[in-house]
Amino acid sequence: MCLGNRAEVSSMYVNGQLRTLWENSQHCIRKHAVKEEKPASPELEYGFALGRFYLGTQNRSNPDFDNLSFYGSFECPRIEFACNHEVILYLQFSGGHYHLDTNKTTPRSKTETKILLAGCQVAFRINFLNRGVSGVACPEIGNANAYDLDFIVLDIESASFCDDLFKPSTAISKYSSPSSKDQDNVALKYYLRRYLDLLKRTGNHVFYTLPDFDDLSREIIIDYSADSNAAPVDIEGITASQMNHYLSSLWSQALSIADSTASAVSVDEAVYLFEHRGTWKDQTGEVEFHALFNAPEVRPLCRHEVALSFNIREVVFKTAGLNVPEFPGWKITFIVQTDLQHAVYGKKLRVEISTAHFSEQLSVFAGNHVLYDRLRDALINYLSTKYLAIFEAVHHSFIFDSDFVFVPPTPEVEQVTDIGCWCPSGCTHSDANGHVYWGPAIEKMVTYSDALPYDFATSVTQGSINNQLSILWTSASQQISVARNRLSSVHALAEYAFTFKGRVLFSATFNAPEVQLICTPGSKKAVVHFHVREATLRSLGVGSAYDVSAKEHHLSDYMVAFEVDLQLRTCSKGDEVPSLLHDSPVYADYREYQQLVLDYSTARLSKVTASRSTNTADILSEFEFRQEKRDALVHYLKNEYLRALVLNGSDVLYTLPVTPAKSDPLHLTSLTFEVLPIPYSDSQRYRDGLHGRYDRNAVVFVGMVEGRPLPFPLTSSAYWICAGFSPDMPSGTVVLSRRALLEGKLLPLLSTINSKTRLVPSFSTVEGDRWILDLSTWAEHPHLKTIDCPFKLTTHTLSNALEFNWDKWERWSYAHGQGHSGVDEGSYTVTTDTSNKLLIPTGLVGESCDLELSGSVALKLESTVGVKAEHWQSEAVAKWTVPIHLSSNGESGISVHVSSDDIIPDVVSQPGSRLSANHPSFVDALAELKKHVSTIKIDALITELRTTLEGVWQHLYTGSARNESALGAKGTLCARMPVFTKGGDLILELLPYSPGATGRLQTTTTSASVASKVQNGNGRASNGTTNGSRTVSIELNTSATWSPETSYSPLPSAIPSGVIDAVNTLGNVITYPSATPVTKTKNKTGGETNILAASKIEPHRVGRGGYAARGNGRGYVL
Repeated sequence: MCLGNRAEVSSMYVNGQLRTLWENSQHCIRKHAVKEEKPASPELEYGFALGRFYLGTQNRSNPDFDNLSFYGSFECPRIEFACNHEVILYLQFSGGHYHLDTNKTTPRSKTETKILLAGCQVAFRINFLNRGVSGVACPEIGNANAYDLDFIVLDIESASFCDDLFKPSTAISKYSSPSSKDQDNVALKYYLRRYLDLLKRTGNHVFYTLPDFDDLSREIIIDYSADSNAAPVDIEGITASQMNHYLSSLWSQALSIADSTASAVSVDEAVYLFEHRGTWKDQTGEVEFHALFNAPEVRPLCRHEVALSFNIREVVFKTAGLNVPEFPGWKITFIVQTDLQHAVYGKKLRVEISTAHFSEQLSVFAGNHVLYDRLRDALINYLSTKYLAIFEAVHHSFIFDSDFVFVPPTPEVEQVTDIGCWCPSGCTHSDANGHVYWGPAIEKMVTYSDALPYDFATSVTQGSINNQLSILWTSASQQISVARNRLSSVHALAEYAFTFKGRVLFSATFNAPEVQLICTPGSKKAVVHFHVREATLRSLGVGSAYDVSAKEHHLSDYMVAFEVDLQLRTCSKGDEVPSLLHDSPVYADYREYQQLVLDYSTARLSKVTASRSTNTADILSEFEFRQEKRDALVHYLKNEYLRALVLNGSDVLYTLPVTPAKSDPLHLTSLTFEVLPIPYSDSQRYRDGLHGRYDRNAVVFVGMVEGRPLPFPLTSSAYWICAGFSPDMPSGTVVLSRRALLEGKLLPLLSTINSKTRLVPSFSTVEGDRWILDLSTWAEHPHLKTIDCPFKLTTHTLSNALEFNWDKWERWSYAHGQGHSGVDEGSYTVTTDTSNKLLIPTGLVGESCDLELSGSVALKLESTVGVKAEHWQSEAVAKWTVPIHLSSNGESGISVHVSSDDIIPDVVSQPGSRLSANHPSFVDALAELKKHVSTIKIDALITELRTTLEGVWQHLYTGSARNESALGAKGTLCARMPVFTKGGDLILELLPYSPGATGRLQTTTTSASVASKVQNGNGRASNGTTNGSRTVSIELNTSATWSPETSYSPLPSAIPSGVIDAVNTLGNVITYPSATPVTKTKNKTGGETNILAASKIEPHRVGRGGYAARGNGRGYVL
């Protein structure tokens, strides 16, 4: 009885029974019906049931159908199998009417308004059950020992009215109202429910299935779902549209992932709804396929079953080593039961994958090939087993989940990121978008008072790395026009071509690469982004082998990112030392060098995306994202292109000198690094990213000098050196610890000044009436000159400076009796007091800073001689002060300014006793002091400061020997913005060095120092100021003018604009230096010297419209 699925003939068989029953009903009506009267007996009511239905009472004297609440005559009913669980019963009215008032029990009047039913169609969706009787023996049939008699039973109680299939009547009469599809059908549904009850009582809800009385032994398949054309239904309050939107969102997500990822192996389960590769083995061999899908679809057949279709846009097969032509436009459908037990009404619905079976009728196949049947069967078998298993594992068999929301990716457009608030303290902004609190960050930098765990720390910002790569790319691009036909690895940053067996397999042009530092704790990694503008490539063969005959593809606007390790690579002497260092004036052949490199041998694919804006339609129509293209692109870049970058030195980011032995307090003997982020909120969180605030994420090098070991584990407390001091992002920052710079380098040089100003009395005698005084300096003393005279940090705390001093006094006395050297008895006393001091300003952020070196040497001589005890004394004091001005000099580094390397102290005498000048034994203290302390030489200190800070920064170089020509001044950097922290560490910003640059400071710029004349902590006024005063020094250039009427305004660049805006808004009280005049006086040699005028630091409230500073000071105090 036919082949395959017998659902169609079974449906015909059931409807054939229904038509026969209806015809029987019509025959009964024609034979027994009385005009305008309802049947008088149950037998006739049952006999008429499929043709007519009466409800209500009639007038006994004059019965009429109009008396009835409901009357309907029916065309032949029809059953449609929606699935294996439900049927749709269609009822078509040929005539009749009904009243809206269903509560009236008395006969109706002809004039009452009613609704006509002629031409009306209604439908009910009804569950059905398969029931039967097995083991029926009937030897007369003769084809089997026993038979099964099967029935289809409609579950009338489950019937639901199909609003979408309802068609109202268009008939109208004098006493009827028009019916419409939008009209309330409550009354009609009420009457028809009564009619369905009648059909059940009459037994018209039971039908035989196809008879099976032949002698063939086979399995009969009757799958109504596979042959269904029924309209989709809602399941658990979830519409078909919602289900398909959910599946489309899953597919869109897979497409997005496939668009950004190149490894099919690692992401297969993430992209399988869009793209999938698989292998199916059977007895005939192995079939490989690569399928590309459109969004899957689902059609709910009933509450219990859905048709799940996978729409294959294109499929390519490979079998027995042969590539089979593509088959487009396939659709493979499975019938799957729903899992109602775990459904959540209106929110979640899943299917039971174990019940899935292929539906031939609901599937579509196109193509005509000798292998067609085998390939089709292989794909069906694969999808029905392995592919559906992935659907179950990855998406948990859900065909709807209200919790899933796919947000389509937007093209990566560089945003203007918020650079943050530069308020000195406090911030009212939210950190929701990564707002950086620069004020607190800078405050942490300059108020850091603990001992730095490292001798040396320098950071190179992500922004400076990318700027360097951009310079190299620009240089390579400019050279390409000259060497168009002679491309080499030198040009690889801008353009590259790879040849194999004389054929070009891959060629591409690039935009400048970009580095994104990975800032997770302990990271030493980065992501390098390569922007492919245009590329031509050939697909790879089996095992990624190169194939010169493979298909050629064109790509454009791709971004391929690789995660790589950052490594410190040792670069020894000789040829391995970059030539930029050979040519540098600071080159020393005893040094070794370490280079920070992008270790491309560790490259791991991070992502692949299209840089341009591409919508779904473009992706599908152009089909630019096929897996083999991405695989080939990634392979050529990783295995050939990165190798070329290493050959031309583009893997080297920075070069740092390292000295193996103890040679200099500022020469590194050990070095390591970490990647550290700039925190963007008080909670110290951080983010990775490109551009904007992320440009200040940095690689931080930390090192030790003089052979000291590195502390382990490395601390993250130095994160703050990444920030810099202003909105203008530096190339990097440097921190020289107090131990390395001040205590290791500068203070030992100053100890020489201590030894040359410390007066030491030696044994002396009296000859006659003359006192033979023997004075020498510590440096001249035969026994003391080898002993150091170090500065020490004072124990008291200054609010804005560190004070180092050397304070020593000594008293020597000699006495003799009568007769000694022919004179009367006498006593002689020598007192010397030397106090030298170095003040380091702390907490001052600006383009310059002033150190102050000062000292005083006091000599007191006194004697008492003779029986009359004649007494005399002589006192003198030598005082000197020298400011050392460190100022940023544009792109040429820091300039060290001092009035002179030889300081002539101011030596004055103090009033003595009456006999002082006339006594024979008198010795003039003024003359003695001038003889021993005539000049203070600070040339060694100034030379060291200039060597360390001026010009080229000696401890960091950009790039390598092979890319130096593209980097200005051969990859050298210089320092600016000298700032001492509260702990005495020196912080510097770095920027590219340019020897011909003009200074950044204006000629009238002043520098503010909070170091000089600061009230000390023991109640003693320092340097002659009155007790309790707090003063600062202001040094003005000689071109500056002042008058009492002059009003001072800040220079435009004196304070970052963010500070002014924030202070204006908040009205904070902030301390700033105020401008004061300069008094000029002639020195002993006839030159002019500046006597620093003092003025008090005042609280200055800045309101709306006010300035954030007084005077022309470049710095601000935090």
